[in-house]
Amino acid sequence: MAFGDSLTEGERTPAFWGSHDPGTPGIALSYPFKLWSILKATYTSQTIDVYNAGFGGEAVATSAARSRFLDALRTYAPQLVILMHGTNDLVGETDRQVIVSAMEELIGDAQARGVTVFLSSVPRQLPGVGDPPKGTAADRVPNYNEDLRRMALEEGVTFVDIYPHITDDMISRVDGLHLTQAGNQKLAEVYYEAIKGRYHVPAPTAR
Repeated sequence: MAFGDSLTEGERTPAFWGSHDPGTPGIALSYPFKLWSILKATYTSQTIDVYNAGFGGEAVATSAARSRFLDALRTYAPQLVILMHGTNDLVGETDRQVIVSAMEELIGDAQARGVTVFLSSVPRQLPGVGDPPKGTAADRVPNYNEDLRRMALEEGVTFVDIYPHITDDMISRVDGLHLTQAGNQKLAEVYYEAIKGRYHVPAPTAR
């Protein structure tokens, strides 16, 4: 299950936020859909479900994100959660420690249910790009990502650092915040490699 804001939902238009079915991989632009496509093509003998629990516009620390997360855990009972959240909080100038504490609560909620957590960094932003520009927290992102890295180590969860993989050309020039098709594809590939590294079992060699 992928959990987060519009970067997870894949929908840039506020009017459509929350309109997709979270019991599916979501819209084709989104990284959960692209990740599902990779998994489906790779593991053809298995049925792998991917749930897109992204909700555009959501701030993890100042919203009902935790309640929504708990509902999603109960409804879909995922084995693995990819948690990428906090971008809207950074843009809203919420104190970083408050954001990190909210993320820590989600990790604890997942671990209490035996769910594996992949804690993701958040992508870069392009300040001054778009009309209006939305990448207003570009300078806060690196420090937040380092906070998440340290927390992942403390909580014993896997940290997936997507930041260096999402280059400037993968950020939409419409607003300087959301990802292009190429950016979402790269996210899917990075998360796939993390999943593969943990779960992939090579086929037995014929004798």
